[in-house]
Parts: sequence; structure tokens; C-alpha cells
Amino acid sequence: MKRKLLLSLLIILNSFYSFSQDLIAVQNGGTPTFYEDLQVAITNAQAGDTLYLPGRSYSINATINKELHFVGVGHHPDFTSATNKTIIVSANISQPQIILDDGADGGSITGIYFANTGGSYPKVNIIIKGSVFGYKISKNYLINGFGSEETGNPQSLLIYNNIIGFVGISSSGSNNVVSNNIITNIRSAVLNCLVKNNIFLSGYDGMNYGLRPSNSVVENNIFNFNSLYLASLEKNSIIKNNLNGGLNGVNNYGTQGSGNFLGSEAELLENVFVNYTGSFDSQTSDLHLIISSPFANAGTDGTDLGIYGGAYPWQDGSVPFNPHIVTKQIAPVTDSNGNLQITIKVKAQDN
Repeated sequence: MKRKLLLSLLIILNSFYSFSQDLIAVQNGGTPTFYEDLQVAITNAQAGDTLYLPGRSYSINATINKELHFVGVGHHPDFTSATNKTIIVSANISQPQIILDDGADGGSITGIYFANTGGSYPKVNIIIKGSVFGYKISKNYLINGFGSEETGNPQSLLIYNNIIGFVGISSSGSNNVVSNNIITNIRSAVLNCLVKNNIFLSGYDGMNYGLRPSNSVVENNIFNFNSLYLASLEKNSIIKNNLNGGLNGVNNYGTQGSGNFLGSEAELLENVFVNYTGSFDSQTSDLHLIISSPFANAGTDGTDLGIYGGAYPWQDGSVPFNPHIVTKQIAPVTDSNGNLQITIKVKAQDN
């Protein structure tokens, strides 16, 4: 599988440097088709196509109603020095960059930096408007976050390994998984979800909250102090083996908790992680558990609490699954034979 991916990438790279370094490659099997404009590429792409987005900025508000797979080059500054980041900004700052509607089933988005949308609610980067089944969102930086409208019907979503402002899955839906994400801001709410091995960096201050779960399972997460909110609108959930959030026992709203690290066992995040100073920085923060941490192997599955445990362990650098360009050198001029010397170092990815 890696060889096929690497071969596809080398075909794309050869075409890139023959024509332009900024083209979008749309591929489904055979020879890729190239576009300069992302909206045109989306319009012309067929169901099942993969859109490979190079390191540059795109301005769109696109509604996706077919199975498409968006693959950027990544968002971490230290791992995109050879390519630059793939950035998507909002053409209309009051709207999400991506709207997922009926027909988007089975699609995916990975390796993209979504910029601040600005404007008023829904102040999110990606939102589900229709019935969407089996969508995957991974290894992105979503400053504002992900949400679903009241008309949305998300089924079997998998949201993992993202740095994300907040997650709002409060419309009808089922079997959705939010796993191994760094969630940085306030006002996340989930309905009918499995929320596992995330780190919630915001805290409850009497008005705002890190997570409001209903009819959900919440386990093996690490919360900032008081950032799991359980009241009349947050009910019928199971809360297990979380640090700094939940309850041990049963509350008045049908929520049950067990094995949570609370009270004297709770910890300031500065004392939990290898390097965290009260605010998150993707380049300097190290959210591995400290050596000999009591929260190592303390999850319900025997792995660590937080993003390095569970089914989708965090990959440092957030490099997407496609072969990663580590370095590139392009000669400024051709040689005496008219050849342009290009040296590219590519590393295959495990996931």
C-alpha cells in the first residue's frame, strides 16, 4: 500500500514541477487531473476522488455533497518547512469553510490548517448540514472547530488527532467517535458519542464549559479543572477513568461515573504533561505524560489517559497518511542540457 501511495505521489510531483508547484491533483486510479482553483476542482471531481492540496492558501466556502477525500500536506510548522502548510480560509468570514451535506458519505479531510472564520455563529470551520455517514476528519488544525446544524444527521463520524477549537455534535445522530484530539476552547457539546482519550484545555468558570455530554460515553480523557459540565441538559452518560472531570457514582440526571481521578487525585495540567505552561503551543507544548505518571496505563483499555493512549495514538507533527516531503532542493536554473535538477526526500507514513 505504501509503494502505491509513494508511486502516486511521485507521479504527482513530476507533474507539479513540470507545470506548476501550486496545482491541486485530483485522482481516482489513473492519471491525475490538475487544477489551480479549489472550488473548480471540487465541482469537477467525481465521487470517490482524492484531492491532493499542496502547501498554499485557498479561500472557499464549499458545500460537499459527494464522497471526496481532501489531503493536505500538514499544518505543523516544523514538519511543513519543505512544502509550506495547506491553509483553507473562509471566502465569507461568517460562514464555515466546508459544509457537509447529503451525499458526502464516506469522505474525509486530513492534513489541513483551517483559519479563523470570524463572524457570528455558526463560527466553525466544518459543519454538517445534512445526513452524513462514515466521514473522517483527522490531523487538521481547526481553530474554530467542528459542528452540526439542527438539520444535520451525523452517523458513524470519526474525528481524531486534530487540534480543534471545539466539537458540537448535538443534533440527531449516532455512533460518532471523538478520539485523541487536543480541544483548546470552550463550549463543546456531544450527543450520542464516544468521547475518548482527548485533552480538553479549557475550564468551566460558571458560564462556559469544556464538554457537555448527553447520552454519551466519556472515558480516558484529561480535562482542565472543572471542565466537564453535568447538569439538567447533560444527562444519561457514562463517565469513566477521566482526569479532572466527571463524578464517581450517579447524579440526578441519569449520568453514572466510575474510576475518575477527582479531588485529591486531580492535578494541574502543568504537573501532568512533560511541558505545558498554562496555554497550548503546537511547537513547544509536549503533552506526553510525565515519567512515572499515575495516569499511565490508567485507561479503561489499559493504555494512557490522554492523546497518546487509546485506539488512535497521537502522531507528533500531525503528518497526514500520504508520503511526506521531508526536504526538497530545486536548482534555480537548468544545466547545459536543459535539465532542471530536483532533489526530493520523501518519507512513507504508517497511518
